[in-house]
Amino acid sequence: MQSKANHSGVPFHVALIKNGSHFNILSPLKSLVAEKILKDTGPSCSIQFAEEEVQLFEED
Repeated sequence: MQSKANHSGVPFHVALIKNGSHFNILSPLKSLVAEKILKDTGPSCSIQFAEEEVQLFEED
């Protein structure tokens, strides 16, 4: 996905989450995503996730 975004000039960044899966990331992450969507009131999407936010969902 990253290479396609780069080729198209679309802002996109992949964050790999250690031991992450659809099930253990999506549920806790949905509140953070919803909060960012509500705060993003500009004319274009400017939602970003800091590396520190993503790392909160990593499992050892």
